[in-house]
Amino acid sequence: MRYPARQACRVVQVPRLLLFGLFLCCPLPASADTVFLRSGKQVEGVVEEQGSRGVSVRTRQGRVTIPASNVERVEKDTRRANATVDARNAFGQGEAARALALIIRPGTDANPAETDRMVLEWGPDILKQAAGASPADAARFVSYVQDRPTSAPDALRFLLARYLVQRGDVAGASAEIHTIPPMWLTGRDDLRAGAVDILRRSISRLIALQDTSAALADLRLLAAIAPEQISGQSRSRFEIGEADRLASAGRWQEAVTLLARDLLPVAPALAAESLGDVLRAAQTVTTGPELLRLYDTAVANLPETTGTDEMRAILANNVRIRIEAGDFQGARNAADRLGRVDPDNGAAWLHRVEFAQRRAATDPDDMLAQYRLGTWALEMGLEDEARSQFLIASRSVRVRENARLQLELLSVKEQKAEFGKVSALFETGNFRDAIVAAEAFRKRYPRGDYAREAGALVEVAKYRMTRERDVKAPQAFTLLQNAEHLHLQGRNDEAIAILDRLSVDYAGSGVSRQASALRTRVRETMRRRSEANAPIAEQQEAQLRKIEEIRRFTEKLTGRPLDPQQDQ
Repeated sequence: MRYPARQACRVVQVPRLLLFGLFLCCPLPASADTVFLRSGKQVEGVVEEQGSRGVSVRTRQGRVTIPASNVERVEKDTRRANATVDARNAFGQGEAARALALIIRPGTDANPAETDRMVLEWGPDILKQAAGASPADAARFVSYVQDRPTSAPDALRFLLARYLVQRGDVAGASAEIHTIPPMWLTGRDDLRAGAVDILRRSISRLIALQDTSAALADLRLLAAIAPEQISGQSRSRFEIGEADRLASAGRWQEAVTLLARDLLPVAPALAAESLGDVLRAAQTVTTGPELLRLYDTAVANLPETTGTDEMRAILANNVRIRIEAGDFQGARNAADRLGRVDPDNGAAWLHRVEFAQRRAATDPDDMLAQYRLGTWALEMGLEDEARSQFLIASRSVRVRENARLQLELLSVKEQKAEFGKVSALFETGNFRDAIVAAEAFRKRYPRGDYAREAGALVEVAKYRMTRERDVKAPQAFTLLQNAEHLHLQGRNDEAIAILDRLSVDYAGSGVSRQASALRTRVRETMRRRSEANAPIAEQQEAQLRKIEEIRRFTEKLTGRPLDPQQDQ
């Protein structure tokens, strides 16, 4: 923008000189472009403009314009050094997100070690602003730590874990902590305390979600880095160990009581899993009233209306052992109890209780009654029970033909269901398992239409496997490797083109599946980068609005319109 000479002297030149004088008294940035003055002094920063009127330098204190008459020469540093100085200036002004955007971006002369040192140096400022960072800024920082050819330094991963906690991503923070060696975490008290805080949060969350395996993994790591901290969080771990010890000693009632009464209210999922194991082990050595008492203790402490799969299995086993004991009323009550947690399963077990009671009241020598009981069981959806009754009835000449017909219909229905499982394996491309399952199907059902279909499926699966081996040509893998290299270089559009070609030319092969998986990763990277660039566009738009405001203000001062071409 050009100003008339008189207004420029009054409005612009004096503030520049004042700002320049103030700047010479301030500390200089670490390294970047250097402006050598005729007075012998130097100004370091990022040179944004250089022309016949002077040099404009962006420093930590802001933008400074130095008249050309005061400049002896200008030495420019690399683009990465400029970005580094910009980032240090941004950190110094409390703008961590902008600083990270400057140093974590493609197209600069990247120096990972230097960038890592700067990020760690300003780690406290990054953490302070983590909660308020935009999703794009957070994704940029996460990608910087995680998406690199080699593993990030432990200190950087620890910083990322604390950053994720500040943003409420406890699961992500726990995952990062698990990548760091426990020995490193115990090296300093502050590291240890931070890791303990993250793991305790994660354990509480996982227990609430009933994710037992992940909770135990966190407990094990917590025990490795801070054994004294596990007294509260890992109470379940020790109680499960004590229950296992009691069960191994044959003290079944004590083990069940410990898990059901003490641990189940605290950690339902963990307790139910161990309780199911103990009850199943007890069934192999105990029977009758003792086994029923164990189940009474377990069921009395289970939730009334909700439960995990293991809890439902315990309730179903409670019905079954009461049926076997001939306690039909107790079995009916147990089925009602199961129905409050799982209505469909509870209804099915009520039918089984009714079937068992009817079978106990049926004359074993009355084949017609046995056949009718089988038809009733079939109507109730109890196919296994119906099959057993039809087998009994088939001994009688009177109902043999009908019983055998019913058995044949059940067999066809069973074959259809089993063949559906074989077909599912084939459709998902799991040809090797499909062949094994189809061969087993043919041995079990050697005759019938489904047996012939299974034989045809075996041949087709073998052909598809052979074809898949044939198409695994060296050039296919070469193309896949080229796509991976292009992705690492940031040339994602070229990588996508190669991956699309692989998917078409080698459809149905392992190479095609690998190409699809890589294409998904590439598109996700492109999406993250697109989101990361969004704030830059917003800054540019804000800058244009500011220029427009300055132009209008200048027109008001000068009383004449400015030339838009000169303004640009």
